[in-house]
Amino acid sequence: MKLITAFICLVLLSNTGFARTGKRFGHKYPKNETEIKTNSIVKWSADNFNIQARLKEIKYNIINGNLENAKLLIARTESSIEFSEKIKLRYLAIINFIEGNYEQTIRVLDRPIMNNFLDISKFCFMKILSLIILEKKKQAKNEWFDCKQASLPFSENSLTWMQTIVDLKTTTDKDYIENFFKTVKIDNYKGESLRIFLKLALYLNQQDKIIPRFKFFGRDPLENEIERELIALNYYRNGNLVKAYQLLEDLSTANSEVFKGNLYLHQKRLEPAYAQFKVALKRKSNSENALERLIPLSWRLNAYDEGLDFLNMLSRTSSKFVEHETLKAAFAIMAKKYEMAFIALRKISKKTNFSQPVEISQLQVIDQITRKNYEKITDASISACQGKDGINCWFLIALNTWPSLIENLEKNEKIHSEENNLTQKYINETNINPIDEEKLLEQDYIEELDNNLINL
Repeated sequence: MKLITAFICLVLLSNTGFARTGKRFGHKYPKNETEIKTNSIVKWSADNFNIQARLKEIKYNIINGNLENAKLLIARTESSIEFSEKIKLRYLAIINFIEGNYEQTIRVLDRPIMNNFLDISKFCFMKILSLIILEKKKQAKNEWFDCKQASLPFSENSLTWMQTIVDLKTTTDKDYIENFFKTVKIDNYKGESLRIFLKLALYLNQQDKIIPRFKFFGRDPLENEIERELIALNYYRNGNLVKAYQLLEDLSTANSEVFKGNLYLHQKRLEPAYAQFKVALKRKSNSENALERLIPLSWRLNAYDEGLDFLNMLSRTSSKFVEHETLKAAFAIMAKKYEMAFIALRKISKKTNFSQPVEISQLQVIDQITRKNYEKITDASISACQGKDGINCWFLIALNTWPSLIENLEKNEKIHSEENNLTQKYINETNINPIDEEKLLEQDYIEELDNNLINL
């Protein structure tokens, strides 16, 4: 019976033409070995292209701070030769490091699959920095030995920067920094090595140790924009504004524009400073130095819409979420974008489990008034009053004693439309009666009493 069934199936297939044409459900079978190889190459190229596109997408999301999207893309991408499990773990470690989850970063990098000496150089700096931040100094020093051996062949500057950081955290020599710069003749270095020592001096606040050697520099450092900028910033940090300005005056780098903006701020010239920091932002679209100055200046200059744009450009870490959204709500209220303010305040309430700072309650009061949400104004005002905000405590009393207080806030007509000068009106209507002082005891009586006591 089974043989008959199979035979009928074969007949039906042959009658429909599938067996003869080599087609089955729209798929065309290759005719020979050459076509098989060609199809394999095409498929491999397509798969490889898809992997490369996915990698680019993951990197783009990481760079732009869309870390949750990057995590989702990594999870959805299947492991392959081009996107191995090691690469996945490395990207996850980078994301955790950016988020400040240093313990998780170390756990990811401690997986057995990552313990290959040939791969250590690709992620060991991140692991050691995580250990240093977590104060695991002994482990960091031990890990650094292998990291240095693996990374040294790929380094042009002998790992000076990383070596200094590890030494600073693990050494017991109190004079390490001072001795380090005493032995460095900075004018003997060039290129990347020179830039590292100039940055180290800024990082460690040791400008006075290297500035005396600047007079021995040749023309090369002054003709290089980056090196010239670093030299100027060392002068600036050391308090020599004239030298710093002379070096940065005709430069158009982001840092030089920020420096010029700082000079305007020092002179309390807010509008030129604001313009200068905007120029710096054009030079470098994610310049945090420029953004951190533009945001308070936009508030001072009532440029609330621009302030919101700057806030959205500023990178936001999870630890600064409440501060970032608070600023966003404040700017949105001032820009009369009440819906945006409401969304920001709601995010803060959820994040803090409704135990937000008093500033949030104050903003919620303003937000509820502008949105005419009269029912929730009292709740927000009570919360602000409990946070020791005297104005909102007074506001609560006023709400209970002045009927329709909020509804009358935006009335255009005058309360006393018939009078122009209320003060004069009340003066005229008041009868002034002088106060007569009642003499309870006359001085004459006291004198007569004293005389009666005299024994004549």
